[in-house]
Amino acid sequence: MKKNSAIALGFALVLMLLLSACGSNPAPGGTGADFYLQIATVRGTVEVRQSSSDTFAPAVEGQRLREGAEIRTGADGIVALYRDSRTMVIIDNNSQAVVKTLGGSKDVPVTEILLTSGAAALEHRETKLPEGAVFQVSTPDGDASGIVGSTVRVAYNPDTKVLTATCLTGECNFVRGDQKLTLQQGQAVDVKGLAPIPGAPSEMTVDQANQFLAMGLQLCGGCPISIEQIRDGGLGETAPPPDDVETPSEQYTDPEEGGGESESSESDDTSSESDDDSSGSEGDDSASESSDDSSGSEGDDSSSEGGDDSSGSEGDDSSGGEDDSSGSEGDD
Repeated sequence: MKKNSAIALGFALVLMLLLSACGSNPAPGGTGADFYLQIATVRGTVEVRQSSSDTFAPAVEGQRLREGAEIRTGADGIVALYRDSRTMVIIDNNSQAVVKTLGGSKDVPVTEILLTSGAAALEHRETKLPEGAVFQVSTPDGDASGIVGSTVRVAYNPDTKVLTATCLTGECNFVRGDQKLTLQQGQAVDVKGLAPIPGAPSEMTVDQANQFLAMGLQLCGGCPISIEQIRDGGLGETAPPPDDVETPSEQYTDPEEGGGESESSESDDTSSESDDDSSGSEGDDSASESSDDSSGSEGDDSSSEGGDDSSGSEGDDSSGGEDDSSGSEGDD
């Protein structure tokens, strides 16, 4: 019996939403005392305490929670917290959670939330976390839901031991031992205890989509927002980060986004070259013929053609690169 229990414990559930950081080890860095989660938005009944020996008190926007802090919300309570300006944690209604781990470094953060009951959402507003970074929710059963570049909601019922993960954006890999189940954007999975993982994920239901919408609506105080807007812009649109929260370095930026910048520079170069041409030889020729011609048809034509070319095809290519980049982020 003890042997079977030990084997069962060895099959801890792991839900990882992975992009290119798959398989990377957490980076060494500071301790929990060096980092914090900062409260950005509080709605309804939300209480916190910095350690288990403290007394719960109402949460305050701007408050900083260190490793070991505990959070609990009432039926009307929800809170959004930020590790940095691009990584957000939301603790939903009727939930209890612990800030289990705050480590790594500013640019390679390691963050883990222990969800003891209720639901929590994670969101990272870039294509990927840097290699070695960890951003996850775990449960007392040893389950873990990690995210890299997407939005996920994890619900856990401690009585039934049912864990439900729903991917609003990105790609999710549910892993247990050598078993892996991939969830694409808009899919969900239910797993009970140590039961075998399903052979395939299910499509996200309307009710599950509405759970994301309900969080967004409550965080922004009933603002006019749709699930499509949340899917495109993220839950962070409904609860922006505090002004004084940490901002990661360019290490967070997807290299593919650099393509947009280079194309933009190319567009500038084209515009510059066109301007030089329009004010160069043709302008000089027209000036040598007559001062009226230099300010007339040839000058206007060269200026018009150069401006249209640089702001036309090149400019469109640049915006296209950005669209592709944002599309990659969504998939991730």
